[in-house]
Amino acid sequence: MEFINLDLETKDNGRLEFHIKGLPSVNVTRGFYDGYISYIRDWQQLSLTKDPSALFAMAAGLSLQKANPLLSVDKDQLVMFSLAEKDKKSLVRGIVEERRSATIAAVYLIDYGFRMNVNIRLLSHLPNAFRNAPPLSFPITLTDADRIPPMHPSAFEDLRFVRVTAKITGAGNNEFLVKSLTAFTPSTHEGIDMREAVKLGTRLERVMLSVDAARGTTTTEFGEIENEEELRHRSVVGLSVGWAISFLIMLLIVLVCFLVWSMMKAVDRHAVEGQQQRDREVARQEPAVRRPPPQDVRTHEFVYER
Repeated sequence: MEFINLDLETKDNGRLEFHIKGLPSVNVTRGFYDGYISYIRDWQQLSLTKDPSALFAMAAGLSLQKANPLLSVDKDQLVMFSLAEKDKKSLVRGIVEERRSATIAAVYLIDYGFRMNVNIRLLSHLPNAFRNAPPLSFPITLTDADRIPPMHPSAFEDLRFVRVTAKITGAGNNEFLVKSLTAFTPSTHEGIDMREAVKLGTRLERVMLSVDAARGTTTTEFGEIENEEELRHRSVVGLSVGWAISFLIMLLIVLVCFLVWSMMKAVDRHAVEGQQQRDREVARQEPAVRRPPPQDVRTHEFVYER
């Protein structure tokens, strides 16, 4: 990966430099690093970020940009594209690693620290305003990962945005080398080895974020989620409660409309009955009108004398 450069030379205060072509560098100090997991596939392929809310702010900012599709795809191009994750999509920054076929390019996700194959038709130019921000994540690997028993990929699915402290010892092969990775329990905030926590299924502290793409703002809350199934369960429960509330509101509206209609019908019926009662009273109070007897109309014959 020529576009990524990890300067192995120790800087002042033991800092290491992580650099991607066309973007500002990120300085990381040897020793303990407090952050969050932004991507994880296994113990040799994971990335850390300092501020998860910055990832969502970046996605919100990119969503407001007009897509400018690439006319040609070349190596080291800075791009943006839509990344589909389960039931949602978000725009991300990337850099083209290589063209693998007529339709596919290998792209490194700048702010998540991993690469994937992307259809070139989905790639757009990265606006200049987003080239001033350094990478928001950097890749790490556990130095003793080869001695860790293999785990099923599903064991890593629920670890995104878990809070961790990594002990960085150096860099190699364009990755930071980590000797230990410590997570924290949400209630007591006690530290626990990340590998042991995954093995035991321990509940871990993580950050939960939501993004308002229209406003470009993020909301951060700290809490605990045991696994994705629990999250889906909460979503289903929340959806069910929402439907129940909507049904009750509609039922209440129908009931109010029925009551108003009944009252209007009662008022109309009362008005008609009142009018009929008044007509009967007026009829009783008026004197009977005497009519003259019919006259006997006879035919008069006139006789003319000559």
